[in-house]
Amino acid sequence: MRLARAARARRAIGLTSLIDVVFLLLVFFMLSSTFLKFGMVTIDTAGASDGQGTADLSKVVLVHVAKDRGVRVNGAATASDKIDGVLSELINAGAEHAVVVATGSATVDDLVATLTQVRRSEFQSVRVVD
Repeated sequence: MRLARAARARRAIGLTSLIDVVFLLLVFFMLSSTFLKFGMVTIDTAGASDGQGTADLSKVVLVHVAKDRGVRVNGAATASDKIDGVLSELINAGAEHAVVVATGSATVDDLVATLTQVRRSEFQSVRVVD
C-alpha cells in the first residue's frame, strides 16, 4: 500500500507587510529626529586674510594662554580675574586687535575661558594662533 503525501505548494513571501513595517519605521525615525540648526562660533586664525594687509603692531594686543588659565597680556603675567580690566585699559590706549596664542601646555578649557573674556572686549578683531 502506497500512501502518497500531498505536495505542498510553496507560497511566495508576501512583501506587503514588510513594506508596511519599513514605512512605519521610516515615519517613526523621521518624527523622533530633531532638525535643529546648531550654532557655530567663527574663529579667525592668523592665516586668514581679510584683505587689509598688515596691521599696525602698536594696535595689537598679544594674549598668551598657558595651563591652568595662566595668562600673559603683552608679556605681563595677568590674573585671570583681572584680564577684563587690563584689556579695557589697552583698548582705551588705542589697541584695536587681539591675538590669542595657545601655548603647548594650554588645554581647550583654558583657551575657551580666555577667548571668552577677550571676545567680550571691544576689539575690532580677535585671532587665535597655535
